[in-house]
Amino acid sequence: MSGTFNFEYLFEKTKNQKISSEEQNFFSRLFGLFYEKIVPIWCNINKEYEYIEGRPSLYNLKNQYLHRTYDFVFKKNEKLFLVEQKNWIAYENFKFLEINKNNLKKIKHHLDKDEELNKFCSDPKNYIVKVNQEKKEIQGVIFIWPRVSINDLEYCKKELKVYDILSFEEMIKEIKHEKAFIGLIEKYQNWCNDFFDRLKK
Repeated sequence: MSGTFNFEYLFEKTKNQKISSEEQNFFSRLFGLFYEKIVPIWCNINKEYEYIEGRPSLYNLKNQYLHRTYDFVFKKNEKLFLVEQKNWIAYENFKFLEINKNNLKKIKHHLDKDEELNKFCSDPKNYIVKVNQEKKEIQGVIFIWPRVSINDLEYCKKELKVYDILSFEEMIKEIKHEKAFIGLIEKYQNWCNDFFDRLKK
C-alpha cells in the first residue's frame, strides 16, 4: 500500500510557514545519519532492483584506488550497477530537490566536481570496481535523487549518461506503511528521545 509523502512536509510547521533555516539544517543532518538505511528496505519490497551488500569503490586499470567509494550496488537482470544517492533536499533552499530539465545544468555543475564518476558514467570499462575487495563487472550508474520529474526522466538520464534515476520520495511513499520501514524510524526516534532525556537529567 502506497502512502502520501513529500519532502516539503518535513520542513513546514503549517501549510504556508516553513521552519527556520537552523531547524532545516538540523533535520537535514539528522536525516543524513540514516537515510541510506531506507534504500535496502525499498529494494526488498519493490523487487525492481536487488540490493547487493557492500559499497563500490573505484580503481584505475592499474588497480590503484582512486579514493572514490559510493553508496550501493544494485542488481537487475543479472547486471550490476553502481548507485550514488544524493541527499540534496533542503540544500540552497530546495533548489536541487527535484532533478528536471530546468535545473539539470546547475546540477551537472555540482556533479562535475566528481570527475572520476563522470568518466565512469561514460565508460565503466575504463575502471575496476571492487565491492568488499572483490572485483565486480559494473554495467552503469544509477542515481537516487530526492525527487525526479517523470516528464524529464529520459532526458536527464541521457544527459547524465546513467542507466536510471530513482526518486527517493517515491521510495518512501511506497514503503512508509511497511513494518520494516516503521521499525527503522521508530528505532532512531527512540534513540533520539532516550539521548535527549538523558541529556536533561
